[in-house]
Amino acid sequence: MKKYLIGIDLDGTTLNAASEISTETLAYLKYVVKQGHKIVIATGRPYRGCREFYDALGLDTPLICDNGSSIYKANDPLFEPVYLKIKKSIIDKIFKFSKDHIETAFYSVEDQLFVFRPQERLSFLYHLNHNTLITETPFDKPGLPEPYGIMMAIRRPFDLPFESFLEFETEGLLTFRSWGKDMNNAVYEVYQKRASKGDAILHVASYLEIPRENIITFGDGLNDVELLKVAHHGVAMKNAVIETKEVSDAITEFDNHENGLIKYLDEYLKKDAS
Repeated sequence: MKKYLIGIDLDGTTLNAASEISTETLAYLKYVVKQGHKIVIATGRPYRGCREFYDALGLDTPLICDNGSSIYKANDPLFEPVYLKIKKSIIDKIFKFSKDHIETAFYSVEDQLFVFRPQERLSFLYHLNHNTLITETPFDKPGLPEPYGIMMAIRRPFDLPFESFLEFETEGLLTFRSWGKDMNNAVYEVYQKRASKGDAILHVASYLEIPRENIITFGDGLNDVELLKVAHHGVAMKNAVIETKEVSDAITEFDNHENGLIKYLDEYLKKDAS
């Protein structure tokens, strides 16, 4: 039987609505690892928001966080970490240009969370733990660390000038992902152009010496499009957004609340072994 690299997103894919791994999913993925396959988590969460799941699965592979902007060695001491950060000078420019139009913005660096105009209703996105140091601050304050990416809610109609600024005034280094707009605000993830889950999973596959034809990936969100596109077999969850389903090679019969990932993976690996 082939030995696969299995790239898994967390939220909406491996985790249920309560942000938990079901007992069934945990047991099956551990079984897959014992069979010699390599499971690699590829998540938009910061390191502190996903390490508990990595440890629960007993993994020894590099850990992809921040939508591919960071790859940690985690339990693999030989892996050289990858950090694609945004230069402080560019952060300062973005902040000064948009400050008066920011509804809220935040970013994480390790166990630190930096927030401008925090909102309690969005606190679930902060992925706090008992070690998290929260700093409420303007982002152009001297001495702040460089982020892997920033989440920003921009008041409309400033969204269009903001998008234009990101495209033409950030030294050609940055891009953005839109997470939706309503009548009042537009939500963006701002990050380096060369950062994606897709590039990150290929980097890890090369390190692990696993050929592309042995890469299977699972995802559900816009940030999983590249993850599915680069794999030999990219699988969208039943609950995935349409953009992710459109680039997938297959769609699970069951959603993330129904252990859809492992039900699909089990059938796939059984067919491969037969």
